[in-house]
Amino acid sequence: MYNCLDISCELAERMREPEHLIETMRSKIGSGNYYAVTWPDFSFAWGLSGIASYYAILHRHFDGEGWDRVAHNYLIICKQMLEKTPSSNISLFFGLAGLSLSVYWCSEEKKRYRQYLHNLDILLIEKIQKSYLDPIKQFLDPSKRVTSSYYDLAHGLSGAILYLLKRKEMQQLCYVCVEALTKVLFTPRKIQSGQVYPWYHPPDGLYPELQQGYYRLDVPYGLPGVLGTLSQALKKGICPPNLLEWITQTTQWLLDRSIDTSSWDAIAPVKKTENTHTASLQRNWFSGAPASLFCLYLSAEATENLSLKKFCEHALYSHLREIVDQNCCEDTSFACGKAGLLFLAYQMGCKSENPSFFSLAKELESALLMCFKPEHTFGFQSLAKLDSNAPVFIDNPCFLNGAIGISLTLLHVQRRESTPWEEVMLLV
Repeated sequence: MYNCLDISCELAERMREPEHLIETMRSKIGSGNYYAVTWPDFSFAWGLSGIASYYAILHRHFDGEGWDRVAHNYLIICKQMLEKTPSSNISLFFGLAGLSLSVYWCSEEKKRYRQYLHNLDILLIEKIQKSYLDPIKQFLDPSKRVTSSYYDLAHGLSGAILYLLKRKEMQQLCYVCVEALTKVLFTPRKIQSGQVYPWYHPPDGLYPELQQGYYRLDVPYGLPGVLGTLSQALKKGICPPNLLEWITQTTQWLLDRSIDTSSWDAIAPVKKTENTHTASLQRNWFSGAPASLFCLYLSAEATENLSLKKFCEHALYSHLREIVDQNCCEDTSFACGKAGLLFLAYQMGCKSENPSFFSLAKELESALLMCFKPEHTFGFQSLAKLDSNAPVFIDNPCFLNGAIGISLTLLHVQRRESTPWEEVMLLV
């Protein structure tokens, strides 16, 4: 069996040349062996800035081996892509917040790339001000629905806040963003059938059986990710009016509506009697009970709720233990597979000092290492749905659903050191 350090070095060598990687992925797209229709982009989650971050982290672990130069080569391509197609969004996963985060990591806290980072900061601040802060009155209108792209982790203010929390010189802007988000999320919305919470989704094609609409409960696009983000802000001393009250009330709402020791639905229907059994989530970081429970754990830490911490600890262990015992997680990736569960188990072991979590982490690590196959393009393959067919394993180099997220997880557990990306993935 390969070990974690060998895998990290092997994967890093295979992706050392950005142009070669781009050609490899274009070939896979052309042959129908990838889920996207174009590649690359500069997104953090699925593109080149995430890969640049990978090499920046390798440089921290293995100084002197030239990985910072490889990160630089990836960033140059990201810069060229942004100049050709300016980004219109602040997204942590797909836009300016994610690219800014990558450049910040590669800069070694502004020792390099100062002008590049400054230019990105200006763009990001302008977008936040124009699209999120200036029109705040519109978002506070109870008669108007707030789309999830305003508040969620993947696209909205929550993701931008997680980036801003890492920048000491941007704490004032971070405070203003947290304050705005708190105000918006504290304003109930009016629909024809009555009053709903701001994170309401109207009936749509995703869940046509829910005629009164629903609330999303996954981490990237739903309420748990927002709760985890604002809990992080509170822990760091950012506490505008009503934030603590919102965290406390929302935590209780999630517990009342969603938590079950054996399941966690993808959604909570506005009308509680409507059936949601088809919406049951996979058990993973991206959209499952373990990650959502971890966001509740972050809330418990921020509000110093010891009983909730114990509840989350017990529930998380039960979920992870069942997943391991039943071997019911096929995927390998950080977002949807074994890597994300491994990171969760390891982090909970560090937080709770419960050795049972470390035992689970060891089992998940062994299972993940067995998935490494040198004959695959990037060593690991992850599940993806191509066209309308059943999910298949594909070669994917990217952070959330691909090889570098797996490699970083293994490296983190092996080295037992904090990693800069754990905060923005709500795994701190």
